[in-house]
Amino acid sequence: MKAFYILALSLMLSACASNDTGRAVPSVSETSNPVVKNQEPAELYSDRYFVSYANALNQHTENALRSKIAEAKMVEKLETDLAFTFNANQRANVTQLLSSLTDTSITAILAQPGGSWKYVDSDVHTKQQATSYYRFTLDGTFAYYEISWLDGHIVDIFNLFTGVGISDSFDLVIDMEQYRKTHPNSGIQRMGDFFEAVRQASYTEMLFAYNEIPKPFQQKPLVLAGLMKAYINQPSLVMPRSFVVYMEKHQPVHPRFYAYYYDNQQFDLAIECLKRFPETVVKDVRVQVEIGNALYESGQTEKAEDYLVNALLKAPSEPFGYIWLLGLSIDTKQYQQTELILKVLYDRFDTRYSKTDLLTFDRGEEYLNSASYQRYKQYLN
Repeated sequence: MKAFYILALSLMLSACASNDTGRAVPSVSETSNPVVKNQEPAELYSDRYFVSYANALNQHTENALRSKIAEAKMVEKLETDLAFTFNANQRANVTQLLSSLTDTSITAILAQPGGSWKYVDSDVHTKQQATSYYRFTLDGTFAYYEISWLDGHIVDIFNLFTGVGISDSFDLVIDMEQYRKTHPNSGIQRMGDFFEAVRQASYTEMLFAYNEIPKPFQQKPLVLAGLMKAYINQPSLVMPRSFVVYMEKHQPVHPRFYAYYYDNQQFDLAIECLKRFPETVVKDVRVQVEIGNALYESGQTEKAEDYLVNALLKAPSEPFGYIWLLGLSIDTKQYQQTELILKVLYDRFDTRYSKTDLLTFDRGEEYLNSASYQRYKQYLN
């Protein structure tokens, strides 16, 4: 049965590995992490250490990940967390499972080529342990990864948007095996069918499989992440009744549900989902901009503008804030501000907006008839 569970987890992780939040912005070249020119080794867990690692991720993601992973350290961390020492046979089995889950996690990340990694912040717990946070951006969408470190080695990789990582996947394998023993005719194998359907975008089959998953597993993070990936890829999808009831009754807040609440115009809940990131991630400019946009869509224009302006002041080298503030300024007819933002995007990010680009904004056509737009055209020439 172990082979089945490893296969099932492989399907789960690959199916849930989307970094797509459902909210994209026009593509603008990003400012990457600065290259660390000093060749001296950076102090372990210093900001320079983590910035250097972001550079390594951008240069060759797989090499950067595998060079820092040590399964022996993963097992050591697991023993510490469980307050338990594995015997030789248990250690071998645990190491094999962790190795499979790690391979699958890396494969899922590599399935999104061409993205950009940026170091956000870190929490240093002891001289041996730390947690670092990275933003991964691809075609205007984004995700955050939490990486756990022990003695300079990676012991867990966790996607903060989906709630999918190595350690929680390991826990799910244990739960599935225990459930199978106590419920031999439970139909738990439908978990694998569910995630294969998500991966293949066979959403009708996915719905059938979901309804046959044992109820204790229908609200597991990996299953919910699979449902949300399907929803983001096809917003018109009619979600399973049990899921809809769960969302209406419990109104769970987690980053994975952000797009669901946003699309249903439940903006307060959408914002609460973003605020469930670790505090250091919530402070990141990309999240602050997203909160500002949700505030704007909820009608809180002044508060939204404050969020966007503050985000720009804290991170002027990031393009996201300029783009969302551009849309707000066009919609509120603050054309002097619109003109300034367009010029900044051109001068700093080498990005020019055509008529077609501007028409994608609400009230973009009105802006094309303004004197501000005529001055912007002359500025480009």
